[in-house]
Parts: sequence; C-alpha cells; structure tokens
Amino acid sequence: MGTFLGVLLSYGFVGPLGSLLELRANDAEAAFTLLDRAARLAPRDAAIQGALGRALTRRADRGWGDEDVMYARAREALSRAIALEPGNVSTLVTLAEVEMGSGENPARAVELVQRALASAPGREEYRLMLGQALAVAGDYGAAAGQFRALAARASRPDIRLAAERALLRVAEAEREASRAR
Repeated sequence: MGTFLGVLLSYGFVGPLGSLLELRANDAEAAFTLLDRAARLAPRDAAIQGALGRALTRRADRGWGDEDVMYARAREALSRAIALEPGNVSTLVTLAEVEMGSGENPARAVELVQRALASAPGREEYRLMLGQALAVAGDYGAAAGQFRALAARASRPDIRLAAERALLRVAEAEREASRAR
C-alpha cells in the first residue's frame, strides 16, 4: 500500500484525491483552499478555472466573505474558463448569473445566455434565464416576450409558473421605469 501511495504522490494524484476526500467530509473551507491553489497552479485548465468560479459564486451567494471581491474573482476565473473552452454551457450560464447578479454588464449576460441556448436550445430554464437577463438589461419588451412564450408553452410546470411570476415583475419594473422618466 505504501508503494501505491508513493506512486500516486509522485504523479500528483494525491492532491485531487485529497480535495475529493475534503468535499466528502463536508470540509468546504479545506476543499476551497485546495481548489484555489489548483487554479493558481493551472491557469490554463478550463475545468479547474470553471470549478473555482462556481465555488466563488456559491461562497458569495452564501455570504462567506466580501461578496464584491468574491464575484469579481469568480468573473475572472469564469472568463478564463470560457476563453479556454468557449462552448462550456455550464460555465456560460454561471458567468451570466454573475453578470446579472452584479449588474456590472447586463448586455454580456444576455450574450452569454444566448450562447448557452445556441448549444442547448431545448433547455427551458435557459430561456427563462434569457428573459431574466433581458429584464436586467432593461429590455422589458423582449423579456416579456420570452416569459409569455414560456408561460404558454413550457413543458415543465415549474418553468411555466416561474415565467408567469417573472412576467408580473417585468410589468411592474416597466411601470416604475415609465414613472421615473
């Protein structure tokens, strides 16, 4: 057994195995530390950069640190991952969520979701997300069109319900925008 562990260690497999063990043991902080270190050591590995971006996003969403700093780091890692692997739908969607959540670049969020939809046109949740991105970008008419189509024809009841609720929020946002003018 000692020889086997020595071989794993010499080929660099113990680090990833350690990360998996940390995750299975629910030691999120240790797992994150290992992932952060792996991302610094492998800046050209799309999978590691994407995983770091998703981990940073989760940490920010849960209030584990300075949200602005976490989202900025997530944006950097996810952007690197997309540059390395432009067709990774999961990474496109996660970066779009970061862009929508921060409000920094809503037009980029729309573009990212459109790219995800081009790769996975049947994913109704991405169509819902496109409507949300359009609303964040201030294109209430296009957002409402997405939501109306989903409310009428989505195959999943949860998507239809979410679209109906989003349509009401878009109508309210549009009214508020009109009053502000």
